[in-house]
Amino acid sequence: MLLASVQPKHILLPSLMTGVVLVSCIWPFSTEAAKAPTLAAKRMIASPPVAKLDQQEIYRYTIGFKNTGTTTWENDGARAVTVKTTEKVRVEHWFASTSWLDKTTVTNSATDGVKPGEVGFFPLTLQAPQRSGTYTNRFALFFGATKIPGTDFTMVITVTKKQAAVTKRTITPAPTAKTATTIQLTSSPYLTAFKMLQSDQALSLMAGETKLFQVGFKNTGERNWRDSAPSAIALTLEESTNGSANFNDGSWLN
Repeated sequence: MLLASVQPKHILLPSLMTGVVLVSCIWPFSTEAAKAPTLAAKRMIASPPVAKLDQQEIYRYTIGFKNTGTTTWENDGARAVTVKTTEKVRVEHWFASTSWLDKTTVTNSATDGVKPGEVGFFPLTLQAPQRSGTYTNRFALFFGATKIPGTDFTMVITVTKKQAAVTKRTITPAPTAKTATTIQLTSSPYLTAFKMLQSDQALSLMAGETKLFQVGFKNTGERNWRDSAPSAIALTLEESTNGSANFNDGSWLN
């Protein structure tokens, strides 16, 4: 796009014809094109990386990027700059924690309004999964859904089983439970549970009577259990087991 001046320069040119004067108008043009806002960043500082984590251990990591573009970074709304995983995530990232904004967005800027030339800091909270092994975690800065070029960073973390020195609580099965069963949840091959205790083997109730029933499960799978989506674990009553009776209490979630 070229910018032109609104005031022309007039030059009088003599003509070979007597009494006739030619007027020529010269419009000066600017060669400076209008510049579009740019997105660019340079990694400046980061926390010391971690190489190993125990199962379910929480790790907090901060990384700082300098805004080398011409657009101010916000931490909310359509102009928000965030750290996202660049991996394909079906349900939940292996190292997702309850602080993640969604299943792919780890965090946003710790400060609002990172102007060009300033440094924005991004605090990441990762939680190791139950599954042991070595994981390569890939992240980058995003402006909305657009990845900012040159901001990719990788964290290789090995998840080890919890140290034997860590005190573990022992749950004794209820004496009424004759056998323990392993329950395979069909929703994911990484979700399994082991029933450890049950408060009552059977219940006998009068109409309208309420009684507290408790059951305890050990997480023997490779995913962390949470009380919120997308990895919420809840106890439900199968419809086929209660016939036409309604055992729904006011304390039930639904």
